[in-house]
Amino acid sequence: MNKNRLDYLDSIRGLAAFSVLIYHFIFSLDTFHYWDGRRIQYFLAMIFNGADAVSLFFVLSGLVLSYKYFNAEKSNVQINYPAFVIQRIFRIYPAYLVMISCFFLYNFRAYLSLDFFLNGIFKEDHNFIIEALLIRKVHEFYLPGWTLEIEIALSLLVPVLIIVALKYSKMLKWLILVSFFFNSVLSPFLFHFILGVWLGKNFDKIKKHDFKSSKIYPFRGIFYFLVAILYSVRFFNDIFSFGTFFSLPNYYFGLTAFHITGVASCLILWKAINSSSWQKILRWKPFLFLGRISYSVYLTHWFVIFNIFIGHPKGLAELFYFGNHIYMFGLLFCILSTIIIATAMYYLIEMPLIRFGKKVSKKYFPDNLNSVTI
Repeated sequence: MNKNRLDYLDSIRGLAAFSVLIYHFIFSLDTFHYWDGRRIQYFLAMIFNGADAVSLFFVLSGLVLSYKYFNAEKSNVQINYPAFVIQRIFRIYPAYLVMISCFFLYNFRAYLSLDFFLNGIFKEDHNFIIEALLIRKVHEFYLPGWTLEIEIALSLLVPVLIIVALKYSKMLKWLILVSFFFNSVLSPFLFHFILGVWLGKNFDKIKKHDFKSSKIYPFRGIFYFLVAILYSVRFFNDIFSFGTFFSLPNYYFGLTAFHITGVASCLILWKAINSSSWQKILRWKPFLFLGRISYSVYLTHWFVIFNIFIGHPKGLAELFYFGNHIYMFGLLFCILSTIIIATAMYYLIEMPLIRFGKKVSKKYFPDNLNSVTI
């Protein structure tokens, strides 16, 4: 077992991926006018807030990718950037390529032929290749792929942020402000990764902090409630409408709900690092398992919901004798199908390719030749 791996953070990723699954199922029912304008849809979305799980994913990535460098046992920190890039590529692309290929084959199943592949992919329409490469903001087949494009691009900047944090500690704080206010020029999600690196750098301090002796501890209930509101701010806006309070910062600075949920995600992770009781709960085996397959859950849930269930809700429900409870069946079907497919993808594709990526990086980019020592 990797001693640098924080398993309870895997569980948080797993729970976030699960919330994305439930969230997308909730809004997929708009296809059938199920909610009919009822606000209960938004209250459920606040509980299973898959929209803002994106913020949690990105802050978490910054944390887990930087943590081991700030907590290294050696006095000198070594960053092998070529090996880092290779391992990120093998971590993200293989399972994604399998999934996007499934979308492509399913959507064009009536036209499959050698000529179709040659003409449709390599000669006439290159969007599939561009989308598969995650480089040009093309997401026709797998819509949540936009998050993976951001993940691969900004995660490759994490080693640079680690160097800044180690050599120019105060600059990291300024970068948080710069990324917050100049997000329209940079990326709005660079802010999240920098917050994650900040958590990684201050991990030991956060872990040892005596929250019970702090001034806000007597008001912790209010504090937790405010964090929950920040994390679900977009849905409070949908229900109650904040008006210019919400629109003016967006107009002048390009600030969105994602910036607010990024701060909330940082506070949630701060609490997880600091709280042994949270960690005990998060180390429950089902949560840990969900954490291991979380990436595959994220990849496969969209196909299960929008290609399999939404296309044949009544037929599937009747097939399993749930004809009078189509939408309850749909929820169970999407959860179980996603977990089963994601488990298979994790063990058959993710794990073997991650290990292969590590072997490739060690063979062609050994630490003693490619590391930058800080």
